Amino acid sequence: MKKLIILLMLGVGFNVYAGDKIPGFVYGDVKSVLDAAREKKQVVMIDFYTAWCGPCKLLEKNVYRSAAFLPVTEKMVCYKIDAEKGEGIELAKKYNITGYPSVVFMYADGKEIERKVGYNEDIEGYIADLMRIAEAKDVLPVWVAEYNANKNLTLGEKIVRYYLSVDPRSAEPFYAELMAMPGMSDEQSAALKQQHAYRGLDYGLESAAKEADEIIRTSKVEDDYDLISLAFNYAFYLTRRNQKEKAWETANALYAKLDAEKRQSYAENFMEIKYRSGQTDKSEDETRLRGIDLGDANGVSEAVKIHIKWKEKDRAENVLKTWLSSYGTNASLDDMNNVGWTAFEVKIMMREFAAAMIKTWDETVLEYQDAYKADTIANLCEAVGDKANAVRFGQLAVNMIPERSRMRKEFEGNLKRYQAMP
Repeated sequence: MKKLIILLMLGVGFNVYAGDKIPGFVYGDVKSVLDAAREKKQVVMIDFYTAWCGPCKLLEKNVYRSAAFLPVTEKMVCYKIDAEKGEGIELAKKYNITGYPSVVFMYADGKEIERKVGYNEDIEGYIADLMRIAEAKDVLPVWVAEYNANKNLTLGEKIVRYYLSVDPRSAEPFYAELMAMPGMSDEQSAALKQQHAYRGLDYGLESAAKEADEIIRTSKVEDDYDLISLAFNYAFYLTRRNQKEKAWETANALYAKLDAEKRQSYAENFMEIKYRSGQTDKSEDETRLRGIDLGDANGVSEAVKIHIKWKEKDRAENVLKTWLSSYGTNASLDDMNNVGWTAFEVKIMMREFAAAMIKTWDETVLEYQDAYKADTIANLCEAVGDKANAVRFGQLAVNMIPERSRMRKEFEGNLKRYQAMP
């Protein structure tokens, strides 16, 4: 069986085509790409990649740069964007990109048709499927109608695999039904279960976490790259759930069993989990600090938390002060919210960030404002005794949060607390 190499394996030993354009691909900003698709009346293919992603480099080397891919570039507008830099950060958020490579196919208006996640070794089949997508033939409604009329393994598996690549939550009813069907081979069942576990972890599905835990406990994980990736993804899931001790136990136990080649491939993932689990020592954190971009909002928040971990409040304050003076004036509301919430958490420069965030909010169009950013401002204002703005933004947070959101009650409780301020 051809395997789908997903997400976490790093780019050790792969060639990087720095500055070398891919034949047939378009370059420029996202708007110009969509404009080109509109003019040509073609589908857009956007490949979301990261600099550290090994499968991303395999996809470029073996697929995009192959002669067989050129006909695809004549049928659709092909574009690559770094999901961790520039406008790629916001675009990745918009399309809920959680794994790499993620290749999203869309119309010129930005509406998604479907997506593919990971690197598929069946290059011929991969390109053939892209040619289908290039014709904008969305087959999912046809598959679902046929499946509902005649439920069978073949169609059910197609639907589940499609939904797992786009939105694992939508796969759940089909997946449950499919796994209960007679006739599925052990190999099919294991492969589908593994994919469901992996993708479901990215979406926080508890059912996927239980599956991942079972697979890891009952398999010889260290012998299989896909299972290693699943185990590390499970460890990352655990860190997001604040189950740091279990995350570290999972990653550390696995890493100890890996051979030298696999250790090299997963070294950065191991260190990332070690860091997120709070297991790094001072020298490791200092090494990490040297690699952080202090002009980037995420980098600033990370650096501040490292300094606070080692009780270096002065260094943390200096990082916040430098970022606010150098970048705060032109920062987006997203970036300001990121750093502002960090300032609130560590109780440093809260007054300055409250004022800066209010200014940025007032200068930002409604489309980019949301309840969570309003909540950050309200919390900062409460902390510095600014009742008027705490109430103003607390009310905005309540107004903007959906009725059925699990955060609504918390925001309503916060607002009552702000209103009771002296």
